Amino acid sequence: IESSVAESGDEGENFEVSREPSPESMAQRQLIPKLKYREPPIFCGKKNEDATDWLERYESVAAHNRWGDDEKRENFRMSLEGTARK
Repeated sequence: IESSVAESGDEGENFEVSREPSPESMAQRQLIPKLKYREPPIFCGKKNEDATDWLERYESVAAHNRWGDDEKRENFRMSLEGTARK
C-alpha cells in the first residue's frame, strides 16, 4: 500500500491518503533490474601493478554502477592508496 500526506484547504490540516499500487506500477517495479553495487578496485602504485589494467577495471566498475563523470572523479581519489595517493 502506498501512502502520501496531503494538505486540505482548512488551516493547513494534513491527512493521509492510502491507495493500493496499480497492477501496472507493480509490473514496472518487477521489470526494473536491481544492480548490485560494485566496489572500485584499489590502486597502490606498486611495481607489480599495471596502471592500464587497473584503469580499465575502474572504468568497467564505473559503467556497471552507472557513474557519471562527476561520480568517477569523486570515487577516483578514494580508489588510490599508498604511493599512488600522494
